[in-house]
Order: sequence, then structure tokens, then C-alpha cells
Amino acid sequence: MPRTRLTDEEQKRKSLERYHKWVQSHPERAREVSRNYRQRHPEKRKETTKKYREEHRDEILEKNRQYKDENREKVRAYGRLYYEMNKEKYQQWQDDHPEYGRRQCQKRRRMIHQLPYTLTPIQREQKKAGGCMFCGTREKLEVAHDIPVSRGGGMTDDNTICLCQRCNRKMGTKTLAEVLGLS
Repeated sequence: MPRTRLTDEEQKRKSLERYHKWVQSHPERAREVSRNYRQRHPEKRKETTKKYREEHRDEILEKNRQYKDENREKVRAYGRLYYEMNKEKYQQWQDDHPEYGRRQCQKRRRMIHQLPYTLTPIQREQKKAGGCMFCGTREKLEVAHDIPVSRGGGMTDDNTICLCQRCNRKMGTKTLAEVLGLS
């Protein structure tokens, strides 16, 4: 009686079934074989992991969000511990990027007040190109608000002006009209 030839799909399925049976009956050896393979082929492992993450991005994000929601205190404790262990690195980065701290502070305030933020980085640089609106200096320039955030002014093109750090501190929470004596 002649043997029927299996299709490629059937062969793959049978081979996979045999492999799963072997893994179930030899779990220690299976882990060792897998570990050795990963060590010998790290580039293939990276490629496979990257492909999986791209294909299952939404599922991974959802799973991570769910874990963070269910383990909020554990995640916060880990974050605090990591910060304590890497304080110097954080401090060095903050020293190298002072504008980031200011931006985060502004972002938090806007979020609290739910203010609009439509000023683009290009508009920001264009405003800084002219120098301080009051004294004309070109050092330590900041984008200030015509109507302060504390009074509901957002980070929009028509509500921002360029001031040096000194003039911006003098302006405080006054509007531009109040500083110029127009109101």
C-alpha cells in the first residue's frame, strides 16, 4: 500500500505537535536548549522580538496599562527606587537640558488649567530671534505670556511675547497692558 505524501502545512503541524510533546515531557532540557539558542543567535532574537512588538503593539500597550492600573503602588515604588539609584544621571541630564524642566512645568500648569497650547517650536524660535521686547538683550530669552497662565492665558502665538529672564520675572503675573500702564 503506497504512503500518501503530507503537504507542507501538515508536516509543519505534525512537527510542531511533536515539539510541544517533547517540551512538556522535558521542561528543564527545553529551557536549556532555548537559552543556548538565544545566546548563540542574539541578532535573530532581537529581530523576532521587534517584529512581534510591531505586530502586537496595541495589545502590549493595553497589557502594560492594565498592569500599571492594577499595581499602581508597586510601579510608583519601583520608580522612586530607580530614581534614588540613578540620581546623578537624572541630575546631569537636567543640567544639560534646562529647557525641558521649564517645559514640563508649563505643561503641568496648562494641563491643570486646561489651557490651549498651539505655539509651535518654529514660532517660539521666531519670537526669540527679535530679542527681549523690553530691554532688547539677546541673552537668557524666554517666551512669556501677555495674559499670564494664572489668569487663563494659554501658550498661543497671539498670547506670547519674548522677554529676557530678568524682565519676565519683573513682569510677574501682570498683563502686558498693566506693565506698560495702558490699563
